[in-house]
Amino acid sequence: MARELIEGLRLSLTGTFCYLGVVSKNKFGYDDSLDVVGVHGVGGTWEALATGLCASRAINDSGADGLFFGNPALLGVQAAAVGVTAIYALGVIYILLKYWIGPWDRERARRKRRMAWI
Repeated sequence: MARELIEGLRLSLTGTFCYLGVVSKNKFGYDDSLDVVGVHGVGGTWEALATGLCASRAINDSGADGLFFGNPALLGVQAAAVGVTAIYALGVIYILLKYWIGPWDRERARRKRRMAWI
């Protein structure tokens, strides 16, 4: 009974966090037409952390119990995985913006300025 209640709560919180992530783009003013940050960023982060909270060997014998079932170490592992993933994703975004999109955008702006003088 308790496991089903915890899973239901986890799933309802997932939907709530995804909704809040999608709605927050208007508050923070970033452009995300596909709602990638709100759904995959916020929802994925919550689900990874929720695995560390709600995991149960009763559901998967080869897995591990989460914090709610007596194993706080799994939450730490999941939090570390979320942190490493966020650092990796931000690093890739930085490299793409600086070295791939940046030069292209500077060239586009230079051509636009040149056409304005013609």
